[in-house]
Amino acid sequence: MRFSWTGLILAPLLVPVMFSALLSSLPGDRPALLFLLLLAPGCIVSYGTTIFLFLPCLFLFSLWRPMTSLKVCLLGLVLGAAGVRTADVDGLEEQRPRFWPTN
Repeated sequence: MRFSWTGLILAPLLVPVMFSALLSSLPGDRPALLFLLLLAPGCIVSYGTTIFLFLPCLFLFSLWRPMTSLKVCLLGLVLGAAGVRTADVDGLEEQRPRFWPTN
């Protein structure tokens, strides 16, 4: 599979734009400002994850196996699910009632 700078620039932008557009369509005073305020942190997280997590994993995996579109998509799915799973578990740890004292 061939590397594309256009793909690297556009792929992480899709989810933050959709999320920001969805939430800025809610009734409010300044939807354009809300869109930009939601888009900025979404892009920071999305591009940071792509550059510092997905690309190194993709490179290491490509050294071991030849990459196809399906394998790239599956790797992205697994890494994304691992990130969501970790965030969910951390959030649940904070909400769980504790029956013993913490030091």
